[in-house]
Amino acid sequence: MKTRRIISYRGSNFSGKNSPPVNGRAGFSLVELLSVVAIVALLAGILLPVAGVVRRSVMTAKTRAQFLQYATAIGQFKVEYGYYPDFGVGSGDADPVVSLRGNNAVFIQTLSGRTVEGLTMDDTYALAANKQRIPFYRFREPEFASDTATRCGGETALKGELVDAFDNPNLFVVFDGDRNGVIEKRNLPPGSEDIHAEVAIYSLNAGGCEEWKTITSWE
Repeated sequence: MKTRRIISYRGSNFSGKNSPPVNGRAGFSLVELLSVVAIVALLAGILLPVAGVVRRSVMTAKTRAQFLQYATAIGQFKVEYGYYPDFGVGSGDADPVVSLRGNNAVFIQTLSGRTVEGLTMDDTYALAANKQRIPFYRFREPEFASDTATRCGGETALKGELVDAFDNPNLFVVFDGDRNGVIEKRNLPPGSEDIHAEVAIYSLNAGGCEEWKTITSWE
């Protein structure tokens, strides 16, 4: 009598139907993958502009804080010495405007009591203003243009120039020279009104540069 051997193949399916996916995992179809890519692209299109707006808002706030610190330092200088520093520009106007481009060194030395490099101040003009070398303000590296000149529109920020958070070197300081408590709008950026302040500082959008914007210490 012959013995019939019965062989059992566990896990095999000979019914002609598709076998279940290994470990119960199913792959993505091409349509599903394309749908995911489309959704990611849509979200990126929505979020990137928002991120840009947030970034500009943060940089604007940073610049305004920087300008307010300058104004505070100038106010402390006036309290100590009884007059405003003119940073190398005579006060021919009732509310004199000082452009920091070309006057960076005097501005830094007068307020910090040190040279641009942080050494003992020896500039005759700045020393004549800040005789006691009082450090009214301590300048930090992010306030200066980096090693590579920043070009925007028709303007260029050179290495070592004072700049705002957008690398804009077009910085201006205005004093209430006649001490009437008002800085007139003619000495402020276009579109401004008279302001009640002793010191005003602003960066000006010049040269048609979209990245650089006009930012003020009083708004």
